[in-house]
Amino acid sequence: FRSGSQDSFSNITGDPTNASATFEIWFMDDGGTASGDQIIFETGAAVDGTSLKFNDATNVLTLNLLDSGTLVTNTFDLDSISLDASADFVQVAWTYDRDNPGTTDTVTLYVNGAQAGAAQTSTSLNDWAGPDDSGLGRIDGGINVAGGNPFAGEIAIFRFYESALSLSEVQQNYSTVAGPQITLIDSTMSGATAVTPGTPATITTDLGGEV
Repeated sequence: FRSGSQDSFSNITGDPTNASATFEIWFMDDGGTASGDQIIFETGAAVDGTSLKFNDATNVLTLNLLDSGTLVTNTFDLDSISLDASADFVQVAWTYDRDNPGTTDTVTLYVNGAQAGAAQTSTSLNDWAGPDDSGLGRIDGGINVAGGNPFAGEIAIFRFYESALSLSEVQQNYSTVAGPQITLIDSTMSGATAVTPGTPATITTDLGGEV
């Protein structure tokens, strides 16, 4: 994602920018002094392009897809799910599903394996980038919606798929990295056995193992 002719996704054989796609990024903010909008990823420029920004002052993610004047924006407040982007890595994924349903293009944002807000639609979003360079954690050449500072933090994973992943596939990617989630059940529920604090206990899981 540095300067050079291969920085454009349109240079990939078949030009995938005109078809359905999925991006997935795992990032963690550095927790330093807030600087406002930061560029996590961008590709394309002022006519056609995609950008993902994270505002470390408001804890809001903003995804913008632009195609020849048609702008589709997804936003999501991480505070709404009590998620601190400086405490651990956050999975952000989005899908561009072209002509689905019908001639409607659908953009869906996901955070930590769950859909983040309502999907956005348009009948005029025919691609997600032009021939311009791409930047990871910074702007390289141009950006579809002006503004934003270089990202201050860490990016651990970047994935690009030439198809629109389903919710279950995004969830699988999340679980593979984050590990299985454990739900604690109140011991007062029917069928549960109370455990005295400080007393050794063995818990057998549905997976056949013991904790």
